Amino acid sequence: NIIVKYNSIADNNIGIYATTADDAIFLKNTIRVHSSFGASFQESKRLRFKSNTIKECDGDALSLSSDSNTAFIDNNTIKNNGDGTDGRAIKLSEVSSVTLYNNSIESNTYSGIVLISSSSNKIVQNTIDDNGQYGIQITNDAEISDNNTIKDNVIEDNSNDGISSYGMFTKIINNEITDNGQKGIILEESAARSTIFDCDLEDNAENAIHIFANHVSINDNIIDGSASDIAILVVNSNFVKIMNTTVEGGSQGIKFQNSTNAFVYKNTVQSNTGYGIYFMQNSTSA
Repeated sequence: NIIVKYNSIADNNIGIYATTADDAIFLKNTIRVHSSFGASFQESKRLRFKSNTIKECDGDALSLSSDSNTAFIDNNTIKNNGDGTDGRAIKLSEVSSVTLYNNSIESNTYSGIVLISSSSNKIVQNTIDDNGQYGIQITNDAEISDNNTIKDNVIEDNSNDGISSYGMFTKIINNEITDNGQKGIILEESAARSTIFDCDLEDNAENAIHIFANHVSINDNIIDGSASDIAILVVNSNFVKIMNTTVEGGSQGIKFQNSTNAFVYKNTVQSNTGYGIYFMQNSTSA
């Protein structure tokens, strides 16, 4: 097995590059000031990447791709990376069953965590703060991303959306999502059958939650929409359930537009300057 620990790796094109490095361990390395990737892994299964610092790299700080499955990435500090449209702190591309746990991801030029065609991954208990685009972004490419879990994270002060997902069956549970520059959470059309449960959303600029997907469940959340135009906005989406959620502040609490068969049950919607719950343009409740 490969073991790489306690190294200072600086001023290269790529700090660490590994292919087919199954069961490798990377521990307490400082990886900084590289003109491309900080660390890149391809076809490397069961990777352990723990307590490393990656900073001031021009490209993506940490990249796992091409079936680098079942990695455990924990307790790392990833900050101040990126130049222009590069600089994702962590990029997962075509991988599965990876766990990202208790990492500090802050002040990167582009996004905090990006998943591309990657499924069944867990993003748990990370702090994702002050990144130049998205806090967490889940996208599709050659394959659909599905069954990813985002749980117990602090996602704040990112310039675009806190969480943006195109992935089906995404589970968003018990996250604190505050002060992001656009939406707190946006679920795009392909993110059907996703769940938003027990999250605290506060002062996200456009909407706390924006839904374009069918069969979404929003349950047991607390939303302070004081800085938002519309706290929860549902557009072109059918069979959306909003239950046991507190929505307070903002111009409108919950708005449905061209969305049918909504189920709105046992919510508290208060202190909005406009409508509490607003159905418009061919919207109906179940």
